[in-house]
Amino acid sequence: MGLLFSQHYKIGLTQQDLDFVDIPLDTDIRLYVDPYAFKINNHDWYVDCNNLVVDFFQTLIGHIRDGNHVTGRMLLQNCGEPNETHLGQSSGPPRGRGVGELKGRILYGRLQTSEAAKTGFLKDLSDCVLMIPNFGPDTISDITINVVRGKLIEFTQQQCKALGVPMRKVAAGKVWNDSTSQWESKFAELPVYNGAPLLLVPRDIVRMSLAVDPQSYYQNDVLDYLVQEHMNSNTALVTVLKGGKRKVYKKDVEAAETKHRKKGLKEYLYDFSKDHLDVLHRYKSKAEKGSLPIPTEKLTIILNKHTEKTVIMNGNNSNYVGGDNIGGVVGSGTINAREITAFKGHLQKSQLDDTVKEILIQAREAVDNEKLSEGDKIDVCDELGKMTQELEKPEPDKSRLSKLFDRITEGASSVGKLLTGISAVAEAIGGS
Repeated sequence: MGLLFSQHYKIGLTQQDLDFVDIPLDTDIRLYVDPYAFKINNHDWYVDCNNLVVDFFQTLIGHIRDGNHVTGRMLLQNCGEPNETHLGQSSGPPRGRGVGELKGRILYGRLQTSEAAKTGFLKDLSDCVLMIPNFGPDTISDITINVVRGKLIEFTQQQCKALGVPMRKVAAGKVWNDSTSQWESKFAELPVYNGAPLLLVPRDIVRMSLAVDPQSYYQNDVLDYLVQEHMNSNTALVTVLKGGKRKVYKKDVEAAETKHRKKGLKEYLYDFSKDHLDVLHRYKSKAEKGSLPIPTEKLTIILNKHTEKTVIMNGNNSNYVGGDNIGGVVGSGTINAREITAFKGHLQKSQLDDTVKEILIQAREAVDNEKLSEGDKIDVCDELGKMTQELEKPEPDKSRLSKLFDRITEGASSVGKLLTGISAVAEAIGGS
């Protein structure tokens, strides 16, 4: 097992006895800071954190609505990956996979063109996960950590003083000031490992996944509501069973909705939510109540396994196509992009950046809209699966990415155009 914070500083305590996540020092661990975690604790520290997140998001939305796009864009560009927490989806040493300048521009562009943002419909940062493309768990967590960095510095200092962990004054990054609604540079006393500062995170604000999730909202709340609507209106989707019992199957409703849906899932959820606020509010209320800390025993298991290199895939190999069935990997291990549900399932578990995952999903959805034969669609999907596999490598082969891009573009030009939004692809084809 890799070196943990408690081991390096010889604290002599286990995770069960610590108030913070006993982070690995040479890699990242796949855990997230959920903004909802601040809402369920009335302690001043949590209230202050929640106020910071609320002020940041309201300021960001205000700049969008007022057309102050340069200022608004800079707010997000200051939210790079907080390497000092060692939380996130990076594999191996932390490498700065956060928002940053390029991703900040992309995310702001999504917000700037979103009716949900421009109309003020978005009420909190977590709403972006449901309704804005490119905003996923790692992005929300990175933004949240940056915004509450000042409070995390205070927490880290308190813990280190109590445990006798040495600290020294370093550039601690930028902190959000909710009095001025601006970023401010800060120097602070922090523990340092291999020349880099460390930030400790309270264990009760980390989660394995965020409280809100677009697929969960869609499958468990939106579709359930629509099923009942079809029942009440006695539409053609109502099936009469033996004995006269009436039933509407969720799969039929989903098929009907998908057939007429011309937008992506998140845009669809915005359109639905603005007309059905009660459904959205019920879902968010459930999500807030369900945002519970990870049990100490489970957190300990996660930490003990953090250095294991695993590939998460379904036992039925639904994420892969071709070849022999050996432990979930088939043949060459090409990712199955033919089945969109399997492809999305794979990407949900992937360590790729949120922006890349969102573009790959858009590209896959675009294949279905192309006027191609089924055989040609399969070919494009297979190339897309190969590209995804290449992008998941620590150092993608530019030559291979370029060839895959050419084959995809030849088969479906609109799909290729979308893929240029992935920086690694754009660089491979000389587009950046």
